[in-house]
Amino acid sequence: MVFMGHFITSNSKLGPILPVMFSQYWSGVDLFFVISGFVIFLSLYRLRAAASGSWEFSVAYSSFRFWRIVPIYLLLIASFLLIPMFYRPPAESNPFASSIPHWCYFIFAQSVWAVVYQHRGADFVNVTWSLCAEVGFYGVAFLVVLLFPARARIRILLALVAVSYLARVAFVFIRNDLAAAYIFPACRMDGFMLGGIAAILYVEKRLTARFRKMLNWILVGLTPIYCLLAYLCQLQSTMFSVFFSYTFYALFYCLLVIWASFGEKAPLERGPLAYFGKVSYFVYLFQVPALWLTEIFFPGALGRFVGTLFLVVGLASLSWFCFERPLIRFGRSLLGTRIGGIPT
Repeated sequence: MVFMGHFITSNSKLGPILPVMFSQYWSGVDLFFVISGFVIFLSLYRLRAAASGSWEFSVAYSSFRFWRIVPIYLLLIASFLLIPMFYRPPAESNPFASSIPHWCYFIFAQSVWAVVYQHRGADFVNVTWSLCAEVGFYGVAFLVVLLFPARARIRILLALVAVSYLARVAFVFIRNDLAAAYIFPACRMDGFMLGGIAAILYVEKRLTARFRKMLNWILVGLTPIYCLLAYLCQLQSTMFSVFFSYTFYALFYCLLVIWASFGEKAPLERGPLAYFGKVSYFVYLFQVPALWLTEIFFPGALGRFVGTLFLVVGLASLSWFCFERPLIRFGRSLLGTRIGGIPT
């Protein structure tokens, strides 16, 4: 969704229909947060059950997150810093121009800096604002599982969902800052925490067949609203988005993930979606660099789309098999077979 949206919004010759159809592409970030909350809390539950104590649990979780997230992210940051040394794009379309200090990218502080100082990051790495938020969510999720008993976790996550909504409202009324309500980590954690609630319901086997039937009708009722938002709210940062759209998408995608987790052949466990889940981190990080690169070599819209798609998915597959997966396995081997072998 995000890849298609970035492609369409960067091509002004595609006509009026596609921009309307994909006007809500940015809600793919909410889907990302929900799925991430779901799988991260599953990982935390499995690690908590297998670890012999809090220290082993903390080390294992930190190691899993580090080897999955940091190496490929540093590859993106290295590209961002090194390419301008050899190639200088036109000043009016320079994807490397940034008013955010480079050191912010190394500590995942770019979205916080952008909100506090009203600065804009470089387009080349602009998507990483959500990774900045994601890393913060990892820490919050870890503390919830570490510090609170199982019976209290859903209530804690619901409280964090409420805090997220109130933070958005506060940024609008106190600072009149719609952009901050979209990118500031505390304002966007409701989707992640709802995904965590879905994971808890899944782990504790509270999802019954009766609930699945009811869920089918709920999703049928919410889908027309989902479609209508493409026409009602075509901009991602509006008062309507802050008060309704962000919350609606978080809830809708949470219910969709719960629906997809039912059954022995859940679509998120195997097949094309599962494979794309493996390579999607690279696609997420490098989609904008790929769009920038293909714009140089493919002037036509169709050629640029096909070229970008094959480039980014091909490189993502290569990265997964040759770089990411070996590093993840290496990180697991450092923990030993008992903890390192846990499916996360």
